[in-house]
Amino acid sequence: MNSTTVNTDQRLYLVKYKWTMSRGQFITNNVADCLKQNEDNDKGIEFIKTFDPVKSKFVRISRADILRFHSWDTEASLYLQNHYYFK
Repeated sequence: MNSTTVNTDQRLYLVKYKWTMSRGQFITNNVADCLKQNEDNDKGIEFIKTFDPVKSKFVRISRADILRFHSWDTEASLYLQNHYYFK
């Protein structure tokens, strides 16, 4: 079994797809890459949350903030702006 350590000093996102019991939740620091890798999941996105290290839990984040936090990466920014979830 592979072991993964997650550093919470980075901005982390929880992406949850609709109608999935398992293999439908992903923790990532790049939403665009996560959405690209799971494009075949046609169920749609239920929510995207960000990790709040003060509360030690995932909390809601606006779609505009997700776009703003990815604006430094041109490729990710363009992909997210054209993704159905952000329109």
